Amino acid sequence: MPITKKLFIVDEEAKEISKRYISLRYMFAPYLYNLVYRMNKYGELFASPMFYHYQDDLNCLDINDQYMVGKNIIVAPIVDKDTYKRIVYLPKGEWINIINNNKYEGNNYYIVDMPLGETGIFIKNDSIIPISNKIMIRDDPP
Repeated sequence: MPITKKLFIVDEEAKEISKRYISLRYMFAPYLYNLVYRMNKYGELFASPMFYHYQDDLNCLDINDQYMVGKNIIVAPIVDKDTYKRIVYLPKGEWINIINNNKYEGNNYYIVDMPLGETGIFIKNDSIIPISNKIMIRDDPP
């Protein structure tokens, strides 16, 4: 049996999905770094339930399957196996799905398609989100 340096074997589809989300993480590194700084300096939350930033929005009180990263990004992941769409609530304002650039008006629920490998990541329009354009991913790690 040949000896391999890889600890696990991943199919190509899973590899591409992983690369896409690792790229997103690197792209948002400046924003995430700023959130960590503010968390350490001021005690602000890095990730929070929806009602933390939208206390006057009663719809946010019962949401337990989507969350905010900072105060300008909502993450609404798929949490059930073999599910490819979900209901997403977006509070006041205009929100943009960064995966497909669709725009949504807030104070509404939406059924959002999320094919395999996608998750709902919504940015509040007119937010200032520092991002990096340097994406460092290698196809074949050492």
